[in-house]
Amino acid sequence: MMEDAVDDCFAKIRDQDLQLAEIRQMIEAGSRMREENHRRQERIRKKDQIISQLDAEVEYGRRLLAESELRNAEKRARNARWEAQINENYRRMAQGLPPIILHDS
Repeated sequence: MMEDAVDDCFAKIRDQDLQLAEIRQMIEAGSRMREENHRRQERIRKKDQIISQLDAEVEYGRRLLAESELRNAEKRARNARWEAQINENYRRMAQGLPPIILHDS
């Protein structure tokens, strides 16, 4: 009878040891998952930072392109005015009239 009680106590201790081992494994697994989640969040943060930087660079490039297109349009308009003035002078000279002094307006 005493032996049975001792055996029962040892069996309970073994069961509790097994339960503690399972709990330790769950805690370790949770810690690993938390660490992996932290690393994942850090990778996401870095990628978001890169995307934001690229968005800013794209916006800067768009602004430069728009400014360049505006300058080119202004140059084309100025060239068209010069061409019109030159053509007008050719017409005037063909009629024997003096040319108009060309100016950039």
